[in-house]
Amino acid sequence: MVFHQREKQADDSKTTLRQRLRFSANLNDLVLIAARKADPDTLFFQRRLRIEGDTELGLEIKNLIDGIDLNALPLLLNKLMGQCAEMIHQVELEQQEQP
Repeated sequence: MVFHQREKQADDSKTTLRQRLRFSANLNDLVLIAARKADPDTLFFQRRLRIEGDTELGLEIKNLIDGIDLNALPLLLNKLMGQCAEMIHQVELEQQEQP
């Protein structure tokens, strides 16, 4: 997930995009974060979630995402996210049990 800022040149000849923030993680971890089955701070300190750029903006975006009421999402999306997160969690548990 990348957040850009539009910047106009002094002479208004063109607009450029400047990257301000980048969140990166594997898809499984992003699904777990979205479904509230994993704590983004924990994943960050485990180096499974990377945040590059404007850290203040990163914290604001993280708090915004944390504030989303999952029950306000369409039922199908909410259910699908929950099911995907549960499958990912089960696979992780099975992998931990293997020698």
